[in-house]
Amino acid sequence: MSRAARRRLAHRLGRELLDVLDPQEQLTAGLAALLRVVPGEVAAEVELDVAARTWRVVEVPDLLLPLARASGQEEALLASPALPHLARRGRLGPSRGEELGPPEAWACNPMRRHLLEPAGVPHSLLVGALRDGVVHGWGVNRGSRFTDDELDALAVLEPYLRLAAAERSRAALVAELDHAVGGGAGLLLFRGETAVHVNAAAAELIERHAVPAQELLRLARDKLGADRRAVAVRTRRGVLRLQWRPAR
Repeated sequence: MSRAARRRLAHRLGRELLDVLDPQEQLTAGLAALLRVVPGEVAAEVELDVAARTWRVVEVPDLLLPLARASGQEEALLASPALPHLARRGRLGPSRGEELGPPEAWACNPMRRHLLEPAGVPHSLLVGALRDGVVHGWGVNRGSRFTDDELDALAVLEPYLRLAAAERSRAALVAELDHAVGGGAGLLLFRGETAVHVNAAAAELIERHAVPAQELLRLARDKLGADRRAVAVRTRRGVLRLQWRPAR
């Protein structure tokens, strides 16, 4: 496949990915798209909390990491050559794993020796970012070296993968907040000055009290803060009780 054709494929699959609404389907669709753009034996999305030493890895297909965490697995994951780079710069653009450090260090790296070599996939193509101590990234592994055209194609696909992951995170936050308020309470979620989510109960309350969403935001900012998280506001249609929860 030519470089231009691979780039076009990455754009097309990325746009299709953003149309997938179910979070789990979107996750696996992103990895399937990654494997089509950059062929390999296995693709993975990784979240790794370096300080807490906890991680989540989703692979397509399941090849490198058994579901039951084995002895030495944590050591191997934390030996990824991407981590020192991310610690210094906070971001890793599309990169070959074996080029992220000296060749002699890579030759004896625990990740290579315990995970990649036994599975016959010592070559990695990686991209990721470090934010608030958590690494979020994607990778493809295979038995042969990745080409410059494939690095270029991953650079095209990566923004779509990140947008999809951000949308999954937003959907999870909304679900969490919906569950927290419960009991028919209204949920109104803002990003800056823009309402990005209004549940059915909130829409009904806004209509009943005839108070626009932007006015509710102003009231919350004016009347609520670090020392006061709840207030009752009298409207022409009754009393509207507001609670404020700054969210990620």
